[in-house]
Amino acid sequence: MKVLVADDHPLVREGIANVLRRIDADLQLLEAGDFVAARSVAEQHQDLDLALLDLSMPGMKGPGSVRELRQLIPSTPIAIVSASEGMGDIRLAIDSGANGYIPKSSGNEVMRSALQLILSGGLYLPPQWLKGSTAPQQESLTHRQLELLRLLVVGKTNKEIARDLSISDKTVKAHLSEIFRRLGASNRTQAVHRAISSGLLETCRVELQDQARADNQSDKA
Repeated sequence: MKVLVADDHPLVREGIANVLRRIDADLQLLEAGDFVAARSVAEQHQDLDLALLDLSMPGMKGPGSVRELRQLIPSTPIAIVSASEGMGDIRLAIDSGANGYIPKSSGNEVMRSALQLILSGGLYLPPQWLKGSTAPQQESLTHRQLELLRLLVVGKTNKEIARDLSISDKTVKAHLSEIFRRLGASNRTQAVHRAISSGLLETCRVELQDQARADNQSDKA
């Protein structure tokens, strides 16, 4: 796994690297201390599996820099790892193309589970985002659509969703089209973002906490 970790503090980069090595012992780590260096790494390594960015490192210009990196590596998951826990920063990062926002106050197990979710194609938003959101009426989506949306949150593909719910690929696509319409979304990531950010689904947070506990128990076994 090839990962870019961009942060101006070496100790932070080292801590993140240690978490990443618990996901993949053969980690190929590429480091950057500012946004200019991070952009250069992205230009030279289009095959990155993941890019982690600090919001406040030198050269970083907020959401504009996230969008710039997204254009350079359109298929690579990008996650923000930041000391800021402000709702505005979280919203802008996700709206600019980030696949997750991990506060630096997160424990190692939560960070590892969040990174695994992002690597699998899911979207991670921290608990404080969910607590600050107002949940819409769940009647806006059917029970089946909510089931399908929960599987989208954890990065399931259409085929995996079809298998898990014992329905056809065609039915999955039909449900997705209706979910996108009801949520005002144009793609999977946007649908998940809107569902989580509005408080419609807390599955993402619950699954991460359960996974972190399970991982911790497994490590102690």
